[in-house]
Amino acid sequence: MKIICKEKANLSAIIQLLLVKNTELRKLVIKLLSRHFISHSTLLREVGVVDLLMHCIDENTGMEALQLLFKIQENIEGFNNDIEINKIVQIDKEIVLNDAKIKNSVFLRFLPVCFVRYLVNDVNVKDALGVFLSEEFNEPTLIWSKQERTIFARALRQHLGKHKERLRETDPQDVGTLSLYEEYYKNIIAYPRIEKELRCGNYFLKAWIKANGPLSDKCQDQFYIHLINTLKLIVSNYIITNSKEILNELIVTLKAFDMFLDKYLLY
Repeated sequence: MKIICKEKANLSAIIQLLLVKNTELRKLVIKLLSRHFISHSTLLREVGVVDLLMHCIDENTGMEALQLLFKIQENIEGFNNDIEINKIVQIDKEIVLNDAKIKNSVFLRFLPVCFVRYLVNDVNVKDALGVFLSEEFNEPTLIWSKQERTIFARALRQHLGKHKERLRETDPQDVGTLSLYEEYYKNIIAYPRIEKELRCGNYFLKAWIKANGPLSDKCQDQFYIHLINTLKLIVSNYIITNSKEILNELIVTLKAFDMFLDKYLLY
């Protein structure tokens, strides 16, 4: 029986129950996948279970969905081999290319890189869900809000809506007409506010200043290199453009530079 269940068409039919607005059914399907299919992560990817679980994070089954996504992430290789890295903003692209866990993460095409980095570093599932559901979360290395969660939900809703339309064409008397979910999400969801936020390497400067400039010993040298390069670039841009937006960035960067020198420079 297990062999039959693990055929792609049969599993694909079962996981479509994750689309229905029935918490009990969703939890049953997630439990079934977690108990019997977790070692078949490639098959789970092929039938689109990652997309459907992402959709469930923003629902009453968020804890269960996120827990299963963590398990899938531990058991799958090459999940993002087809991803277009060049669509990621430059500063994030460098982070992705230099961190194999982020590059392979099932969350990479769905969440901003700062959030993905948080999720691949042994975070507690309850804490991760708490951040995701936050109205406003501002930490030096991760910012997130209801605005980003709305973008996330809208992108998945639009993508899954196409499949729901095909499902409505199913003849209830003929299981052979059931439309299987095959167009898994291949884009990268963009988060404009986070992408535009001024930062230095992994650190969002406004949040870093507000948190009083926390840095571990091993991060200080790299942070300084990023910070001084960022400062020189902004100074140059401001002199050329006299832009009010760049002026605001310059003020924030100078404040960060002043704080760094106060806290970490050894005279």
